[in-house]
Amino acid sequence: MSSFSQHETRALLIGSLLIGLTVASSLILTFWKDRKEESSLIIQEQTSVPQTLNFISLQEAQKIIQEDNTLVLDIRSDASYYSEHLLNSENISLDELSVWTSRLKEKGNLPSTILLIGYETQAISLSQATKYLESQLETTAIFTPTGGFEAWSSQSFPTINAGDPTNPIDQTKIQYISSQEALNRIASDPLLFILDTRSTEDYKKDYINTSQNIPLPLLEKKKADIPFGRTIFVYGENALESFQSGVRLFDMGFFDVLTLDSGYSELTSLTENSPRPSDQE
Repeated sequence: MSSFSQHETRALLIGSLLIGLTVASSLILTFWKDRKEESSLIIQEQTSVPQTLNFISLQEAQKIIQEDNTLVLDIRSDASYYSEHLLNSENISLDELSVWTSRLKEKGNLPSTILLIGYETQAISLSQATKYLESQLETTAIFTPTGGFEAWSSQSFPTINAGDPTNPIDQTKIQYISSQEALNRIASDPLLFILDTRSTEDYKKDYINTSQNIPLPLLEKKKADIPFGRTIFVYGENALESFQSGVRLFDMGFFDVLTLDSGYSELTSLTENSPRPSDQE
């Protein structure tokens, strides 16, 4: 009996030990599971869309753009903005926002609505910009289109493109004209609107008579100076600038545009009797 008791006692001890190890393992697994879930919640909270953003649909955004006293503010990088952006939008970084807002307030005519443009991945930056603008412009409503700039562009809402000659879509926007055809058209069509998009400095050195100079970067701001209803002949310093000027005009809504297939020097060197004044004022 004594031997049986010792054996039974040993079995009970081993059983108790195994039960203890099982309970301990279960507690450890539960602890790490809770920690993992807690960490996941923290990450989810940090990467979720901030509640401060006032989202509207792309269709609503397009209607707002067409309303009076609406300002479109793009916080993307300079390179992204230059590549493609909304018509008449302003490109302001977060670092420049306070200075820009101060100047806007000094002018006095505050916008009733600001449409804030950025990439969908810029939710935190968009939220910071929204908070700051709301604190400084209390009477201005701040909205952000759902899906960000990616959604706006991918769903073919109107944008202004820099112009890529290798892009088939951009090529379809262009109606080319050769230098000789252009000279003939200038001589025969007094209603032709001749648009020179070279720099102001280059234009002052030498220009075609009756042409109007609007440098390529200023085309959007000077849109009112370009007549609708007339055929436009546009050229730049070189073939690329001419192409980009034609694309820019198309995206701005000017469809009757003849784009030079080369640059200004090729146009004016074609003949000694090219239609440009030799005398400068």
